[in-house]
Amino acid sequence: MKYLIISFIMLSAFPTCCNEDSVEVERILLSKEEDNLINYTKDEVVKFKHSNGFTFDVLVTNNDYSFRRSFDESCAECCGGEYKSLQERFVSLTSNYPNLTMTLSLSNNNFSYSEHKSINFSLNSYSTNLFYDNKNEFICDSLVVCHDQIKINNTNYFNVLEKKLDSRFHVNDTIDFYPQKLFYNTTKGIIQIKMSNNESYFIDN
Repeated sequence: MKYLIISFIMLSAFPTCCNEDSVEVERILLSKEEDNLINYTKDEVVKFKHSNGFTFDVLVTNNDYSFRRSFDESCAECCGGEYKSLQERFVSLTSNYPNLTMTLSLSNNNFSYSEHKSINFSLNSYSTNLFYDNKNEFICDSLVVCHDQIKINNTNYFNVLEKKLDSRFHVNDTIDFYPQKLFYNTTKGIIQIKMSNNESYFIDN
């Protein structure tokens, strides 16, 4: 009898609400202006060139849209809580040689660590965020250089962002060859990747 009473108390302490279905209260789409921040289509082939002279193809392998649930409370998902569906976009580009995997993701959420939304760019294990404001204009600050005009591979590009890439993992101090900077604009997308050994990959127009 003693054990039955203890078991009843323990069950009472954890409400059995996890069988309740969560309820979608709002569905928020990416605006057309936000969507235009990434200018790639699936199966598109982008010509790139190495600073040493050889050219190679980069294929857009994914251009997918999905929805992610956003709950106001951490326990709401398992307790029949209300949520908003936020549209996201994920674009990936790959090349066989050199072996590059680049991704661009766009989310209708600014998350908790920033007051602004952003495009997340990653190249293998390196990544960075390109933040933009409510007018869908990129933010220039101490971490990003905004070029009104810049010449890359003898071609002039306008409204280009230059941003340092950071590793998501610990990097051995002896490694001296890694992606260092991204050059990006909304017209051409990824314009240049500058490496730590002064080599670079850039689009070949």
